Order: sequence, then C-alpha cells, then structure tokens
Amino acid sequence: MKRNLFVTLAIAIISISLVAFFQISTLRKNNDIKPTTEPLETWWQTTKPDLIIEQKEYYFRDCSIKEVNSLEEQPLAKTIFRPPTKLMTSCDSLMNPLDYKEGYIILTICRQTFGAGSCTRERYRSNDMAQWQEDIGITWVKGEQYTAWRNIGSTSSKADAVTRIE
Repeated sequence: MKRNLFVTLAIAIISISLVAFFQISTLRKNNDIKPTTEPLETWWQTTKPDLIIEQKEYYFRDCSIKEVNSLEEQPLAKTIFRPPTKLMTSCDSLMNPLDYKEGYIILTICRQTFGAGSCTRERYRSNDMAQWQEDIGITWVKGEQYTAWRNIGSTSSKADAVTRIE
C-alpha cells in the first residue's frame, strides 16, 4: 500500500517537472521571436461596408454601428451608436441593416426574444450621429400615413418627429 502511494507520488512529481520544463522551454523560444513591423489587417479591410457616405464607411457589427474614415492615415473603427438593450433579447442584423434617406442614417435590426421563433423589427435614425430617434410606429395626420419617431431616452408618449410614408 505504501509502495503504491510512493509510485503514484513519484509519477506525479515527474509529470509536474516535465510540464514545468516544457513551459520554460516554450517561453525561451517565444522570447527569441522578433516583433514584426507589418500592420495587422483589420476586420473592415476584408468586409464590404453596409453604407458609404462621402469618405466614411459604416458597418453594422456586434449590434452597433461602426464608422471608419477611409481618408485617415491609420483608420480606426469608432462605435457611433448602440441600440438600447432589452432584457432577454438578442440583436440580429437584417440583409441591409443600414440605409441613408433624406439626410438620416437609418438602422433596422431584428430583436428576438429568447425562446421566440420570430423577431421584432426595430428602427433607429440620426442625422448628426449624436441624437438618435427610435421608430415608435405609424400615425395618421389628415388621412395620410406617417412614421412616428421619438428621441431615445425620452419618456414622452408623443412623437418628436414624423416622416410621411410614400
């Protein structure tokens, strides 16, 4: 019994020693690697933008709108909008999540509740990338149909803006 315990202990010590030796030798090899000066390829260089306005490219990625200015010497992706999160839902993009109409960038997403089989379409828009509005539905004014928009963060039930549906 003592002999089996001794053998097991010896095997464990040898195994730990071999693992430690391997890790130390790997660290020494990694220290010999010289850093490269080539720039890494960024994700937007291999992805077609969802929208281009002037020299700026817009992408819908990770449930947010990313902006890349292609004129900069070293362009960076900047997050300009992330839709408000909703409890127990996931955010998916549709085929064409970004559109540009009448001076507004319009984001359309598919919000799916966990366990549900379909999604709810949500739309957001902005003309300055700072103030965003959400689509709160359809309204009628003098027999004409309009889309109602409310500022994000507003507690009012009234629309802050409307756009006529053609």
